[in-house]
Amino acid sequence: MIVTIARQLGSGGASIGQKVAERLSIPYVDREILQRAAQLAQVSEESLRGADERQPSLLERMSALIVGYQAPMAPEYAPPEAVFLPEAGYEIFRQLVEGAIREIAQRDGAVIVGRGGQVILRENPEALHVYIYAPRAVRIQRIAEREGLSPSQARQLVKDSDRNREGYLRTYYGVDWHDPELYDLIINTARLSVDVAADLVVKAAQAFR
Repeated sequence: MIVTIARQLGSGGASIGQKVAERLSIPYVDREILQRAAQLAQVSEESLRGADERQPSLLERMSALIVGYQAPMAPEYAPPEAVFLPEAGYEIFRQLVEGAIREIAQRDGAVIVGRGGQVILRENPEALHVYIYAPRAVRIQRIAEREGLSPSQARQLVKDSDRNREGYLRTYYGVDWHDPELYDLIINTARLSVDVAADLVVKAAQAFR
């Protein structure tokens, strides 16, 4: 059983994913994706973390970091020859993340958070794809309270996060992050608690069995 969760900052998606994983007795996978990608590239996890779910403009340094990367055996992961170009860095980063997610999806089950899992695994019949969102005003208030920020600071943080995640999906996969056709279940957490939202995802996942 695979559940992918795309989430907006401040929507509670990570907390929901953790509860879903606990209730389904499957791993919650977030940081492990970068850990495995770093292992494939033979670089430190810290080297990749700054590029995670970011727009390509922030990935230009990747080409130098992972120039020695040897792709997995599958031909679709073959790295481009011009590995010093910024564009090659973007492509290799995508390949690394995809390879890690596909490996994880081959296990007995997992909740996979972010990083385009809903696109990478869209042909997987065992995968349930979930989108967790909330109105921007609600998310700004939550982030301000959680992080101790002013409303303007929280607003900028939410804006930057949305832009980066939208750019990540648009650049790498040519899709709209908000497109309902990418998902099996879409949940607005403005009026639903984390527990209720997690229950909805669990029930939907169990129906996929």
